[in-house]
Amino acid sequence: MYKNHTVGVVIPAYNESKLIGKVIETVPDYVDSIIVVDDCSPDDTSNIVKKYQSNMSGRLHLVEHSVNQGVGGAAVVTALLVAVAITINLLFSQKNYHIHQKRKQLAAATMISLFVI
Repeated sequence: MYKNHTVGVVIPAYNESKLIGKVIETVPDYVDSIIVVDDCSPDDTSNIVKKYQSNMSGRLHLVEHSVNQGVGGAAVVTALLVAVAITINLLFSQKNYHIHQKRKQLAAATMISLFVI
């Protein structure tokens, strides 16, 4: 959280087994969600990310493509859809959040995901 705002970082990855660990380690603590999109890497990128997940208290998310989609597919489309899903989860987990506000947020998130598809 930074200045009362939720912060997310998207890390597109393809054959990044040598550097992905360092990248994850250097993400600042105020970042709430780290989304790594492995774009069908033939190397060990996904396995390295999975090792980091156990120490990240649920803030590190891994999406693995089964087919390489290029940086546009990996970083933009997939990460945005995951971010919308995480946002919806966060909204519905807040106990003191008024239901009318949730509906507005959910509608906005749905419009974003429909626009991307």
